[in-house]
Amino acid sequence: MSISKRFFLVVFAAINSFLCHSQDTLCIKNSSEILDLSPFLSICNDSSSNIQTIKGESFTPLASSSLNANLPTQWLKFIIYNADSISREIKISASFMDKISFYSFNDSAYTLFKNGDLTPLYDRKTTVGQLCFMPVTVPSHQSRTCYLRMESVSPISQQFRTFSIKSLKAYPEAAFYARFEQSRIYQALFYGALIIMLLYNFTIYILIRSNTYSYYVLFLILLILFFASNNGYLFELFWPAYPKTDLYIKFLSTPVLLISYLLFSKRYLESGKFSKLNNVLIGLVVVFALIALLMLGGWWKVGRTLTIILAIISFFIILYNAIRMAMRGYTPARFFLAANALLIVGAIVFASARIGNAQQNRFTQYALQASIIVQVALVSLGLVDRVNYVSAQLAKVKLDNEKLSWEKEIERKEIIEEKNRELEKLNQELDTFIYKTAHDIRGPLARLQGLCNVGLMDVTDPKAVNYLEKLKANADYLNFILSRLGTIHEITNITPSSKLVSFNNILAEISSQIKFQQSFDLNNLKITGSPTMEFYSDPKLLKFILYNLIDNAIKFQNNQNGHVPWIEVSVTNKIGAITITVTDNGLGIPEHDIPTLFEMFTQAAGKYQTPGLGLYMVKLCTEKLKGNITVEAAELTTFTVQLPQDV
Repeated sequence: MSISKRFFLVVFAAINSFLCHSQDTLCIKNSSEILDLSPFLSICNDSSSNIQTIKGESFTPLASSSLNANLPTQWLKFIIYNADSISREIKISASFMDKISFYSFNDSAYTLFKNGDLTPLYDRKTTVGQLCFMPVTVPSHQSRTCYLRMESVSPISQQFRTFSIKSLKAYPEAAFYARFEQSRIYQALFYGALIIMLLYNFTIYILIRSNTYSYYVLFLILLILFFASNNGYLFELFWPAYPKTDLYIKFLSTPVLLISYLLFSKRYLESGKFSKLNNVLIGLVVVFALIALLMLGGWWKVGRTLTIILAIISFFIILYNAIRMAMRGYTPARFFLAANALLIVGAIVFASARIGNAQQNRFTQYALQASIIVQVALVSLGLVDRVNYVSAQLAKVKLDNEKLSWEKEIERKEIIEEKNRELEKLNQELDTFIYKTAHDIRGPLARLQGLCNVGLMDVTDPKAVNYLEKLKANADYLNFILSRLGTIHEITNITPSSKLVSFNNILAEISSQIKFQQSFDLNNLKITGSPTMEFYSDPKLLKFILYNLIDNAIKFQNNQNGHVPWIEVSVTNKIGAITITVTDNGLGIPEHDIPTLFEMFTQAAGKYQTPGLGLYMVKLCTEKLKGNITVEAAELTTFTVQLPQDV
């Protein structure tokens, strides 16, 4: 190698070294590295829009100047040097700048690009919705001086001027491709996973209609919108002609997302059980809603600052609630804790890479999104566990209620049985008392009847005879009642016997008694059905039933105006049951008396001056034979008795 060539290389290396270490020159050495422009910026507060004029103005290094962010227009200047052996196209990114005029000088000539947050997407040189980009081509081992004019026409741009200037970045080709083009593959996987979890949880919500799932579905929808907005995809796909709308959505999506997260966490962790904590969470929801309104009122920076502070406070409150619920045995809270622990790790890794404390690579770039996917999956599993937990709790409550009801039912039955035993004992005592009383009274009553009979034979005075006859009639009536009460006692305490009985024979005995005791023409007693049948029953009780029903029909026969009374007795065997009916065309029974007809001492009996015990005893006999009796009273009166064939 010749001496002149060596000398040229040494000089060239020295120039490269000088330029790459210059404080006001950004040196491009690696095409895959994202470079921070803020250390190499100089600023001028002149609002002139003439590039030729501004070149003559003095620029102050940003690091040593007092930045006046309140000016509507400011100029930035920086130099880019390409230390690589090939030409590079560098993209300069900017955010929260309404209008940008970007000049890159090549000797005396310059190239101008117009851009800014208020520029529609299709008017931009680089159609990436997340940031504004200005391209500058720097040949190998050459430099380019760049001027950037910032103009603010909206409160957002004005309030975030300092942040905008300090967030300027330079992206060589490889860095830009990896960050905004190649990353779309991973972003598609991220959004695909979120959408799958959204559809999964929405399907479960449709199936079980749980309000917790509805809150979670809302949270997932807003989470997708939050990331899609901040990554610029909503702007690119849905409203590329409305950049201001996209800018508002980016800011407002954060407090709205936090509102949905608070509502979901409150429901998931059952914060309603703790009134103070529940009130705090509801208060935070209201505050975030007010912050969103504050932003819409133009206080964007204040709103964003409050959102960040309250988001951290909300997160720790929710974390505290989750720890407390987990310690109380609420198993779904463990999924919640694990999910949020991973989210914290992912956020720390992501933030460390952004502020320069960790190396930027794919792991650090997608740490936050990966942790969110895992968080969503864990919370979805936690929701399933919560459904199982709530179902188990409800089942336990139901079981406890059933057990309590069962215990109360047993207690109620025991009380009823005890009352029944007491009542049965009282009934037995009352029955015995009535029977003994009736038995004891019948002795003196018989003597009174005897004295009346003797008196009627000896006394001739008409008044005395009249008194004795009335006294004897009442004594006979009282004797009849006592006899009936005695019969009731016998029926109550009798044990039915099962014997083969002939219905004809029983009717013959009853007819014989009626013939001598009643003023009724037996020719008007009609027997129908199958009177010759034989079946097993208690003959004494069966005879008592038939006799009293026929006797009752004779007592209330209608003999007025030549009316011919008749009684029809029918017996049939239907489906294993004996059906006996007694029908008459007598005086009939008023409809309002039917409900109490088979009770003791009814008002209906008092109307006809009878004790009213006959039908009551008929019902007792029927029940002893495990049958039932009913009555129908229209033009004719029909009593129907149904008895089993065997007692």
